[in-house]
Amino acid sequence: MLITHNLEQTVLINPFRSGCDQLKVLSGYVSATMVSRHLHRTMRMARSMRGISPPIVDAIYGMAKPSGITAADHQGFLRMQSQTYRGRFSCSYLVDRPAVHAKIYVWLQDRRPQIAFMGSASYTQAGFVFEPDRMEAIEECDPEAALDIYEECFQRSVECSHASVEDEIVIRRDGPISEPSSERVRLSFLIERGRGAGETPRAAGINWGFRLNQTRRNHNEAYLRVPSEIASSDFFPATGVHFTVITDDDQQMICVVAQDGRKAIETPESNAILGGYFRDRMGISEQRRINAADFETYGRDDVTIIRIDQETYYVDFGVRD
Repeated sequence: MLITHNLEQTVLINPFRSGCDQLKVLSGYVSATMVSRHLHRTMRMARSMRGISPPIVDAIYGMAKPSGITAADHQGFLRMQSQTYRGRFSCSYLVDRPAVHAKIYVWLQDRRPQIAFMGSASYTQAGFVFEPDRMEAIEECDPEAALDIYEECFQRSVECSHASVEDEIVIRRDGPISEPSSERVRLSFLIERGRGAGETPRAAGINWGFRLNQTRRNHNEAYLRVPSEIASSDFFPATGVHFTVITDDDQQMICVVAQDGRKAIETPESNAILGGYFRDRMGISEQRRINAADFETYGRDDVTIIRIDQETYYVDFGVRD
């Protein structure tokens, strides 16, 4: 039966809910934002299922050789494979001819193939999440045959962290934003109205790691506070959609709109990624609250965010002379 709706639930979620524990993905294109969304969602599901481990996901990027890979995706794969989802995720790039544009998803249980799908949807949010914008179609296929195809392609691939990967694959590094854009917002680290105006929140925003409860926190944890007028607009993606942030000093992070009222921009892999970035940028290594004086010393107390497309944003935290 051809599946054209609810692809994410059918292909990426339901088999895990039914007992499968490993997913093998062969896809023409793979995005770090989709991987992040999928791993984050299944990790949260596993916590609620008690005693169930999140699935292991192994992905092969089939069109890596002819198309190249963006630096943001490559860095995202490396970080998730080696740090935030270590042992749960691996990514390889197909380097030998022929390149593969096919999309195959094979679910295993105890290393035995159980169910597989093939069709048009790449392992990207464009393929699985943005259904109102485009139609994709997938159908079930023979899991044994699908696994054989995956394994054959795996033998012709290199791991994304391999020392020679940049000799095999073009890593596309987009330059800085040079053209002005009207699609931009300003987010302040300081309280701008009412009580405490001109100060940083004591236990929110940049100081979220200092929340006033009994739970031990990583003091690097932070989020960007989003005013209600921006949260209610369509500037940022829908809640749950992961997007790439490229900074003015050429760093990349995967972020998501979160919290009630869409009032926060977080890094779902770990909110310490976001807070650690700004602390490093400001030269604050000690584990203490950041205050308004720290931003005055740095030379700036806000960020400018420019929308490039529905999955990519540029963040400027640079200090002007």
